[in-house]
Amino acid sequence: MTTRDAQTLLAECHRLLEPGGLMRIGVPDYRNPKDRRYLALGRDPSDPKHVTLTHYELMRDLIASSPFGGGTFQHYWDGDTFVRRPIDYALGWIQRTPDHDPRCRRVGAPAIALGALRDFGRLLARGLAWWWICAASRRRRRPGGLTPPRQPPRVPPRPRASRRA
Repeated sequence: MTTRDAQTLLAECHRLLEPGGLMRIGVPDYRNPKDRRYLALGRDPSDPKHVTLTHYELMRDLIASSPFGGGTFQHYWDGDTFVRRPIDYALGWIQRTPDHDPRCRRVGAPAIALGALRDFGRLLARGLAWWWICAASRRRRRPGGLTPPRQPPRVPPRPRASRRA
């Protein structure tokens, strides 16, 4: 989603929300030490769907310029400091928080290293899965390939009931 799309979305959400209603937004924070290299790169190769690399300052400015006029931020990186304010879960469940998602708990060198290793494993698995699908597709198209073409299941004809008068 581009920043222009985000502005449009925020305006539409404000229009649809009841007066006094609450809107929660969860986005990746690319100011997180494990993701800062993507800001320098200008893209996230681990997730190409992330077109806009969101962070606290960008989201703060987007929401301030929206009809909402501002908001409260619960979890974000401010430089090298992780700001964590309590969330009232009585208002609804949020999965991607340090309380519920271990991917959000990477504080300290060992946790960052282990998280990076897990990310690499997921990326490798995703890449291998994609490679396997492409390879299987090529094998099916090749004459004499390893996988025979799929044929519809054979259904035996139903016996006819005889009628006697």
